[in-house]
Amino acid sequence: MSDVCRSDRKEPRIVAMGPEKNAVRIIQDFLSGAMGDEAFLEELYGQSLDTLRDWPNAPAYVAHRDLLQYLLLIDLGTPAGRVDAVGVLEQYLCDQGVYVHSTELGREAAADYELLMSAQPTWVDIDALSAATLLEAVSAVPERSRRTQLQALIKQRYRYVSTPPRWLQAPTWPVVEQYPTVFVGQLDITDLHHDTAYLYVFVDEASGAVSTVTQQL
Repeated sequence: MSDVCRSDRKEPRIVAMGPEKNAVRIIQDFLSGAMGDEAFLEELYGQSLDTLRDWPNAPAYVAHRDLLQYLLLIDLGTPAGRVDAVGVLEQYLCDQGVYVHSTELGREAAADYELLMSAQPTWVDIDALSAATLLEAVSAVPERSRRTQLQALIKQRYRYVSTPPRWLQAPTWPVVEQYPTVFVGQLDITDLHHDTAYLYVFVDEASGAVSTVTQQL
């Protein structure tokens, strides 16, 4: 991730005052790693960041210019969510007149996201808990072997009896007690619907409970 604010100044330039300045400090602490995720979430749910509710220069993807609500809807536990949060917060700091260098948090988030996306098969959309677990498992693996190891761990975690599901829409893999179920197979149930439809069958290995997912075009 490159520098997001371009300036000839060597020192940060903070023009925000009052509540905005306090919000800038909190965001800087989070991006620098001085403030952890839980502490940052406490700030989001408190009143210290209420000034983020109305960001006049917010990008179009921030609905109603409400950055606070946008951040509350992001899952910081996922690589994609962390990349989104870091990116929009760096943009906010720029708008406040703060010269922002790429942060360690931002670089790690981008690297984790790119690694996960490169290793993730098309037949699964890895859930947040699994993503954190898998990335932690390969954190000490040499970089040259990390992607291969991650691919192997994904296949161990998202198991199927013979072949992986062929989804008609986005992957929707059931999770029971924080662990993915086993894919058994899929049935063509088009005759029961007006459009092409499949029933996907999964089994929780621990309890034997069966769960199904229906998709149609």
